Amino acid sequence: MVDVSNLMRVSELESAYDEVSTSYDSIYMKPKDIKQDKMVMKDIIASYTYKELWQNMLQSMSWQSFESGAMLNPFGKILDAGCGTGLLLERLPVISPLQYRGVDLSGGMLRQAREKFPEYTFIHQDIREYYRTVDEARHMDPLGFHLYDSFISIFASMSFIPLEDCAEIVGGLVQTDGFVYIMFFGPKVTPRDLVYESADVPFCTADEVQRKFIEPLQEIRHYEGDGPIGRLYGLKGLEWCKPDEGDYIVFKSRMRDCKDVSE
Repeated sequence: MVDVSNLMRVSELESAYDEVSTSYDSIYMKPKDIKQDKMVMKDIIASYTYKELWQNMLQSMSWQSFESGAMLNPFGKILDAGCGTGLLLERLPVISPLQYRGVDLSGGMLRQAREKFPEYTFIHQDIREYYRTVDEARHMDPLGFHLYDSFISIFASMSFIPLEDCAEIVGGLVQTDGFVYIMFFGPKVTPRDLVYESADVPFCTADEVQRKFIEPLQEIRHYEGDGPIGRLYGLKGLEWCKPDEGDYIVFKSRMRDCKDVSE
């Protein structure tokens, strides 16, 4: 069961991000930061085949989308976990407002996101609270509309909750063959702004991600194919590297069939 009891920690973290929300974008507008953003977005796009992108676009077609003038969405229904001020939308502008949900615990960060992207849906909640709300309503959703085609969390927002909770959240919110892309703080991360200077940086090692996230995730979902599920690698500056050598540890995978609930 996902733990939502640590409200003091959540409150402190929310306050820290609220405090820097109006200047947050300017902190990360250096040429090196922009290049790193583009590297990550390119890595996300490269994870989809042309067939998948085309199928997602076809599935996103509806009278509602045509009437509203919304674009077709090549990534399916997206949950942007820890969306902040909307970096994912800035760097991947082809995402349709009709199939996007951004969740963040900071009201200040979301105010910035809503100013930039007023037509998109942003939810002011800790991702654990959001998951609990969705999980409680699951019995009212037999067709699985609560499930997402893509679960994306860039630049370590999910690092602030236990890895075991990450596994339950991902396993419960991503549909079969859905795409998952999560960045955790790696062991080489260094504090870079007021947010991280005012709170402990919750870094992890590749071994911890394997034991506390991937292995519990395997208990929730079935996976096909040979070898371990997903892929772990690191990002250090503008270089991809081994997981434990990076500022970030990147996990990406495809979800497979859920276990039968009767098991």
